[in-house]
Amino acid sequence: MAHGSHDAHKLAEYLRAGLLTEVAPPTKAQEATRALVRQRSACVQDLGRARHRLSKFLLRRHLTHDGKNWAAKHLAWLHTLKLEDATDPVVLRDLLGEVEHQLQRKGQLTKALQEVAMHERYATRVGLLRCFRGIELVTAMTIWAELFSFERSDTAKKLMGDLGLTPSEHASGVVRRAGSTRAGNRRVRTALTGAAQHSSKAVHLGPALRARRANQPPDVVALADRAMQRQHALYWRLINRGKHRNVAVTACARELTGFIWALLHGQVVTG
Repeated sequence: MAHGSHDAHKLAEYLRAGLLTEVAPPTKAQEATRALVRQRSACVQDLGRARHRLSKFLLRRHLTHDGKNWAAKHLAWLHTLKLEDATDPVVLRDLLGEVEHQLQRKGQLTKALQEVAMHERYATRVGLLRCFRGIELVTAMTIWAELFSFERSDTAKKLMGDLGLTPSEHASGVVRRAGSTRAGNRRVRTALTGAAQHSSKAVHLGPALRARRANQPPDVVALADRAMQRQHALYWRLINRGKHRNVAVTACARELTGFIWALLHGQVVTG
């Protein structure tokens, strides 16, 4: 039996046994939203590379700025630089132009994503996710665009595995090292890990988070509060045990994933 036929036969057996979950493919609208989210992510990476090249160019010429890098004053300072070598101004203009071009791209793509997030298809869903600390509009849209269908994740642990956040162990002799599987959807994993960076901070409702929670369902707000408290406690428990910060943040991202699963499977979210 050919390899492909063997795979098809096994899939048919799994389907008859009820071991497969039917998942609808993304619609054209969902594919378009996913493409927009990914394009903005690519732009952020391009901007980072452009800034890195410009920073190294300035470092080689011992040019530093006292203020915060890439803020408005820093960009204005870059335009005032006078370089001695005849070719350096050409290079500087090109490097600075690329940074400004990527900033413009990022602004345009972010605006387009914000407009999509206001559509009826996403507005309610994005609002619910933004009740969690660390989840802003871009993170919420990344989750919805990448994981457009949640039917396959019938348990919180399954969703964690789908995102590559399930703990793994690597054994070598008597030494065991724990980590994450690094499998699954990298974009959502990165977004949730970024959101979990806030776990080290004290449990606190700042003005921005309070505004995001305005007019949201009380049970969702309560769920987000429990998530914030659990993540904070988990982070410091691991840190106090001597765990590396990255390990603690990953564990908090896994904890956050569990609460998001609870939200998705405990609320009527349609669209």
